[in-house]
Amino acid sequence: LHRQARMQRDCVGSSDDMVLWDEEFVQNRDACLEDLRNMHEVDQFAALLPHLHPLRASHYWSWFRVAGVAARLMKMYPALEEDVWQAFETWSQQFPRYCPLENRGVLDKAAEKEGLPTVKLVEQLASFDNTQLEIRLGTREDVRSKGEPTRAELEQYLWERGQTAESYMGQLLLAGGGPQQREIIGCARARRTQEHFGS
Repeated sequence: LHRQARMQRDCVGSSDDMVLWDEEFVQNRDACLEDLRNMHEVDQFAALLPHLHPLRASHYWSWFRVAGVAARLMKMYPALEEDVWQAFETWSQQFPRYCPLENRGVLDKAAEKEGLPTVKLVEQLASFDNTQLEIRLGTREDVRSKGEPTRAELEQYLWERGQTAESYMGQLLLAGGGPQQREIIGCARARRTQEHFGS
């Protein structure tokens, strides 16, 4: 069982990561192109997860390392935490004995680590698992920020995703979002309204 294969290790190291590159994860799928350029990191993360071999959700070290990527994204983009969680949860549900509380717990555990992995790790895993998959991963300059999202980043993200601004407003309030962040969401909502009515 995936949770029983924890190897009793709490530290992340190169020797542990060797188990990520097991031939059992290689899939024979048709050639495919996944162009993720100019996409937000959160969207890239969500788009890459389905390309991982389903067995990785039952493989402890793969699960834990992907959780590290999710934890990093949640730290960087607190207003988008729910999107990261939904992507990670959906992927993790491939584990036959999936438990949402355990899934939350691994994110908390991963968040305690230093040097959390980036989306690039998920891209590398997806490429390893699918020899015929070509991934283009470049990102916009304004999504490479460290820490809190910038005005341009959050507004553009809301605009591209077409999500309801009210849902993000609620998330920001729960996370302690200030007036400036609420103003950003208001601007994104106004842009969508203007586009909808063609004015």
